[in-house]
Amino acid sequence: MALQIGNLVNLQEVTANLSISRPTVETYLFVLENTFILKCISPFFTNKRKEIVKMPKVYYHDTGMRNEVMRNFQVLSMRSDAGALIENTVFGSLGSRLSITGELKFWRTKSGREVDFIVDGEQVIPVEVKYTAMRSPRIPSGIRSFIREYKPERAYVITRDCFGELTMEANSGNGFSVPVTFIPSYLLA
Repeated sequence: MALQIGNLVNLQEVTANLSISRPTVETYLFVLENTFILKCISPFFTNKRKEIVKMPKVYYHDTGMRNEVMRNFQVLSMRSDAGALIENTVFGSLGSRLSITGELKFWRTKSGREVDFIVDGEQVIPVEVKYTAMRSPRIPSGIRSFIREYKPERAYVITRDCFGELTMEANSGNGFSVPVTFIPSYLLA
């Protein structure tokens, strides 16, 4: 699971790789979740024909424990998994800010459009993590697709170093626009 942070977990693939039964894998995941080692988040969907509905994504509650499993304590700038670690950090930050009625999910279409996190509560809020250098804000394609489909009141992009806000028209010509706020990841701590 340490290799899987931020990725879809295919239980059939895990059982085949480990040569153990699916019920055993499910038991292990149950134990890991209930001892607060990791968390599997479910997909957000309204259209079973177009969107992923079953496979969860996995995150660690403690990236230090994950790094120990990986035997990798290099500084972030020297890591090939820096983006995944930042996404995992955003998971922790969002999870600690959820209201009692909120749930953290992700969104992915069968054609590959994706938003890393959907805060599903009183409002539906998409949050995308883009840990690459940006000279200026630009709205990722996954957020664009989500805004067109679900028309949230606002959206966020967590970046390495970019501040800003852009407005996107949800549907051309109807006047409904969505503010997309860009926030550097170091401000989430």
